[in-house]
Amino acid sequence: MKSTFFHFLLKLTAFTALLIVGSFVLFKSISKTDLFSEISLLFTYFFFLNAAIYYVLVKSAKKNPQVFVVRFMASTVVKLFLSLAIICVYIYLNRETAVAFVLAFFSLYALYTIFEIIVLISHFKKQGAAKKSHV
Repeated sequence: MKSTFFHFLLKLTAFTALLIVGSFVLFKSISKTDLFSEISLLFTYFFFLNAAIYYVLVKSAKKNPQVFVVRFMASTVVKLFLSLAIICVYIYLNRETAVAFVLAFFSLYALYTIFEIIVLISHFKKQGAAKKSHV
């Protein structure tokens, strides 16, 4: 589990770095405001959230594969409501940049969710192939 999680963290770090560079270039080229400094905290939020979700899901699947579906759905709901709370607080505090923030937030939410699903599918395919080769 430790090496699997470490490899995931390496992939997540590379993905986050790629998104940071891409976002920085995009915001500097099209935005008049310095919204990137506000959005930069979102990378930390999504990094740690995805790391925690991956850890919990992979660990629960090892113990009891039937629990995985319940944990996956629960983690999705928690991630969604936590994200909605962050968006609501931001909109309440910063009305003038709210639209740009929400667009950036949901773009990152979608990208990190796609990344999470791809990595989880890849992990479980490898795990399934390893089980078949031992049989």
